[in-house]
This record gives sequence, C-alpha cells and structure tokens, in this order.
Amino acid sequence: MLKGKLNIIHICSWYPNKLKPMDGNFVHKHIASTIHDVNAIAIAVYETRSSLKKIYSVDETEKDGVKSIIIYHRMRSFMILNILFRMYYYIKAFELARKKLGQVHLIHAHVTLFAGVFSYLQAFLTGIPYIISEHSTIYRQNNISSLKLWLARLAISKSRAFLPVSSDLNNTVRAFNIRSKHTVVPNVIDGKFFYPQEHEKTEKIKILHVSTLDDNTKNISGMLRVIQTVTHKRPNIQFQIIGERNIAKTKRMIDQLRIKEANLELLGPMCQEDISAYFRAADCFLLFSNHETFSVVLAEAWSCGIPAIYSNCGGLTNLDDPRLGVQVGKKDETAMVKAIFKVVDQLETYDPMFMHQYIQQQSGVETIRNKLLSLYRDCALPS
Repeated sequence: MLKGKLNIIHICSWYPNKLKPMDGNFVHKHIASTIHDVNAIAIAVYETRSSLKKIYSVDETEKDGVKSIIIYHRMRSFMILNILFRMYYYIKAFELARKKLGQVHLIHAHVTLFAGVFSYLQAFLTGIPYIISEHSTIYRQNNISSLKLWLARLAISKSRAFLPVSSDLNNTVRAFNIRSKHTVVPNVIDGKFFYPQEHEKTEKIKILHVSTLDDNTKNISGMLRVIQTVTHKRPNIQFQIIGERNIAKTKRMIDQLRIKEANLELLGPMCQEDISAYFRAADCFLLFSNHETFSVVLAEAWSCGIPAIYSNCGGLTNLDDPRLGVQVGKKDETAMVKAIFKVVDQLETYDPMFMHQYIQQQSGVETIRNKLLSLYRDCALPS
C-alpha cells in the first residue's frame, strides 16, 4: 500500500459478487471514485445454499482498482444462526483487510443495516472512526421494526458522518429523530459511459426500463399493465426491459397479459458498458416505482440525454421539471399512459445536453470524488 494515503476499509451490506453480480454496483462506484487517492479494501459476506467444499470460502478480487474480500458461507436453517455467522465472517473479513492495509484510519460503511451496525461495534472495539453511506428504502416503506430502528439510531448517531444519497432520503431518516452529521452524497454517474448520442430516428419509439424487477419496490405489475395499454393503442412504441433478477417471474406476468414480443423485449443482467449502450439508443426512459432513495437508473437516463416518464416515489423522482420529462403519481396507471404519449409526442423539444450536464454537475465522478475525499480527511484518524 502507498504511504501517505489514508487506509480505509469499506464494510458493505451489498456488493457485486458471484451470487449476485449486480448487487450494490452503486456501492462499488462510490468506492472506485476515490481509489486512486486512498488505500482501500471492500469487504462483504453472503450466505449461499449452493454447496461449498468447506464451511466457508474467501474470494479476493480486484475490479476498477478496487480490491475486495468476499466471504461466502453456508446458509443455516435458523435466522439467528445466519446473523451470528454473518457477524463472525464479517469479523474474519475485517481482520484480513486490516492485515493487508496495516493501520486503518477510517471505516466507511455502506448501508446502516448490517454494515453500519457492524462498524459501530468495530469502532467501539478498535477506536477506528466510521462514516455511513445510506441507500436503503427501508425508512421509506414504514415497516422498519423497533429493534432495527434502535440499531440504526445507535449506529448513525455514533458515526462521524451520515451520507444519505438524496435530500429526500435525508429528510426521511431525520423524521425518525436520528441525529448525526448529515451530508448528502449522491450516487456516481460516470459520464464516460452515460452521455448523449445521436441515433437514427425511425417510426419505432424505444422506451427503456432498467431495474431489479422487484414488484414490491419497482411496481413491475403496474408498469406491465401500462405497457399493455400503450402498445395496444400505439403499436409503434417498443419497450425494452433490462432486469438484474426476477426475469422468470416477469416473463410469466408478460405472458399472462399477452404482450407481444414485437412490443416488449425482456433482457437479463448485463455489464455497465452494455447497459449504457441501451440507454443511449433509447428515446425515453420509464420508471413506475413505489419506492426510490436515489434512482441511479433515472440519473443514468438523464445523463444520456433522454427524457423520462416517472412516478413520484422518492430520491430524484421528487423533481418535477418539464425539461426532464413528466412526473406522475405513484400507482396512477391512467396518468402514466397519458404521460408516455405526451413525452413521445414531444421528443424533439427536449435538450439532451441540458439533462446530461444537470446530472454530471451533481453526480459526476469528480464531483463525488471531491465530496468523499473531503469527508475522509475530516473524519479519519491522522495518517
């Protein structure tokens, strides 16, 4: 490790891994934004039902300059055992990272439950300060248990800084009377991949959706009913859906609604380079979620200079700016159908460079890098 740089361990509740390659990809991008300025290792732990040769396995990898230690362990029959073993393997991963880095100046936790709570325990035991980035929708769904709320309040209040990814998430957390030094640090949108690109205009209008396809948070069933209505009335509108997971379930819903393949293309997980190409080739973007804390995909769409039709459900979706597209209420399928037709009929009026610059000014790599480095310097032990 290079001398004179801060040594940071990133404790991740979610992180890209062999079981879920897209899990927490936004966490990886946060870490990668400062990787040339600090010495850092990301750690994560995942339970698996797949057979392992041993009780657990350690996977050490490097991507985009970010070194990671991911431990996989066998899933137990009882939840309490899984929690205890997860804690044990986070300790093991933490110690492995600590040996590689030497003195650790700061812990950066990504998502309060579980990583933030673990970071609080490590800070108590080792004296290493920690900060927390928050991405979770759990505060917005109003179903956080008393125990989880108590743990979150404890971990956040003892952190050197709490970094929600949007002002909306910040306000939601504050409503629970959780006190800390709050600083909004948005997700990273890399302008090297997400930029406007002219493409040949045809009679076909391409509308893109990208998500985990989780119906509870992304309202996939409602979106598909909207697509059914839109394509019945305007067959020249073609939808493309890229899903990180839940592909089979989504395919069954599509079949039940009898949406034709000519009108809807369902695609599986793909890398950032491939996804960005679909964004740049699309005419507009569709988001009909129930909950969002930031909405990386909405920011990526705007960074590619395409307008969006989106539900007001938190994070960036709270923006109601006609220069960015059309906002509708959550679950309002009638309004969503009308909004799609409205955007499609006025595509030529949108300014791609305005949308691109709007996002890059607040979420570009350099912007986030500078914010994080400033926080690291303020919160870390002296190097």
